[in-house]
Amino acid sequence: MNHIAAHLHDIHFGKKTGRLIFKREDVVKYFFFLEGELIQVKTNRSEERLGEVLFKLERLPKDTHARIDDFIEPNQNIGEALRKRGVISEGDLEDALTHQLRETTLNAFPFFDAQLAFQERADFAGATGGSKVDIPLLIEYGIRRMRPDAALKSLLSGQIPSLKRTTYAYLLTAEEKRVLDQVDGREPAERLVRKVPPPPELFWKSLFLFYCLDIVDLAGEARA
Repeated sequence: MNHIAAHLHDIHFGKKTGRLIFKREDVVKYFFFLEGELIQVKTNRSEERLGEVLFKLERLPKDTHARIDDFIEPNQNIGEALRKRGVISEGDLEDALTHQLRETTLNAFPFFDAQLAFQERADFAGATGGSKVDIPLLIEYGIRRMRPDAALKSLLSGQIPSLKRTTYAYLLTAEEKRVLDQVDGREPAERLVRKVPPPPELFWKSLFLFYCLDIVDLAGEARA
């Protein structure tokens, strides 16, 4: 499944280390993971860059933001440069980095036509974990705010969902739990959708959420 949420599922629950590349039209993003946790992002969208995030969060004065290029140093990101010069605090930097991780990832959720590729690595020199972004919560929020898309039905038709683990089932709404109750590990998704109240878009979106939260496993022709 070539969608950001499915990749987050595979990387997080598989505890993988590497980088996920997202490309769509003129947008390019790099997501860096250490043992399944998101630790850093790089993006060419100006509004997602750290300087813009700091300004948006009102942690960067307007005059400093206007001359942000003056703080660019070799081999040092803009956040560290600003912190070392005393323009922002350590707390400001941590808050901005967390916001950047979250929003840059969420902004990729609406798209099913992006090119995504994960490159696994043994490690990243000098990289540390401790991300403040909870990936399952990120997945939940991102999928919930997605608009219904016919691509979900195309991705999930032919799949036979079966219960896997209930760790994150507490995140589900009452409607989603009613959908989950129909999962028996025997019937394909296109039959299950007839057993739940309309609209069918709710079923497909819920099933995608179940998969990405590792609540259900999928088996079928489409996945094979």
